[in-house]
Amino acid sequence: MDELQRQWREKQSAVIEKQSYASRKASTFNAVTKTMRLAVQSAALAAGAYLALVQEISPGMIIAGSILIGRALQPVEMAVGAWRGYVDVKAQYKRLAELLTNVPPAPQRMQLPPIVGKLTVTEAAISPPGSIQPFVTEASFKCTPATATMVVGPSGAGKSTLIRGILGVWPTVMGSVRLDDAEIKHYGEAELGPQIGYLPQDIELLQGSVSQNIARFGEVNADLVVKAAIDAGVHEIILSLANGYDTQIEMAGGILSPGQRQRIALARALYRRPKLVLLDEPNSNLDEAGELALNAAITLLKESGSTVIIVSHRQSILPLVDQLVVMAKGRVVDVGSVDEVARNVQQASDQRAKTKKIAPTTTVVPVS
Repeated sequence: MDELQRQWREKQSAVIEKQSYASRKASTFNAVTKTMRLAVQSAALAAGAYLALVQEISPGMIIAGSILIGRALQPVEMAVGAWRGYVDVKAQYKRLAELLTNVPPAPQRMQLPPIVGKLTVTEAAISPPGSIQPFVTEASFKCTPATATMVVGPSGAGKSTLIRGILGVWPTVMGSVRLDDAEIKHYGEAELGPQIGYLPQDIELLQGSVSQNIARFGEVNADLVVKAAIDAGVHEIILSLANGYDTQIEMAGGILSPGQRQRIALARALYRRPKLVLLDEPNSNLDEAGELALNAAITLLKESGSTVIIVSHRQSILPLVDQLVVMAKGRVVDVGSVDEVARNVQQASDQRAKTKKIAPTTTVVPVS
């Protein structure tokens, strides 16, 4: 705490110093402007008085001239006072222009039939919005309904980027991501969103009741909300809260533990049993009971014909998985069943060991 307070004081002192500098500059500029205005008006009055004394103009002209000079200098004072607002507006306009350039408006799309869950990724290169450097390249695999696919790989391999590309949140700059043979970008967000379940790696519950969060802040259907909670194995936990499904959640999750937030978010992903469900590290905060509930939810989704894609480092889900997608350095390096991928890994390991064993040795001959 002492170190945090010290860093805060250093940053606060730097901000106060810059604010003081800006305030001094602004005060000086305003003082100079006001002094010049008064000096011009005084000079005009002096000139008018001299001309009146030599009977070149009448005394009334002095008053008229002073009024005219005051009116002429008024726009300058207004410009000085409004300069800061002009600078702020210019900066805001620039930020908005950059945002609208990087994220163009989505065109109106013809509504497509409800999805079945067939996913085909072909040589896809995915990058964040506004970036020209793809985070994932040459990704190719297929997922069929009523199956579970697990995406594995080391941290930074591009697993979460791949999930965002499948969702259509991040653009596919090369190749294609097709859902039921239609490119994902051909679906409207409002059309596709209710048909997809997504559990992100960073859990975000919005301010509102538990039931509203599970129902995705649409019309709360009590039967479907309870059904989703039961599917996620979180029904009893919600009932144990102070107000049950009507318990209010604050922006940061409030009274809920990380595991409870993750399981409620899982129920939100399972709401209406969507045909495509993507789970990014769904068991990162779960205990043993939570893992059992997650496994039961995956089994239930497969039985209901949904396509499930899971990103995880844990092996407890492997018995439920029909296909593995192995990623490394932003590429899909292997696709197949658990046994096939394990066999390929073993063969590659044996090949490396064999190559190392038969590598020729170098004999050093001394040179006299």
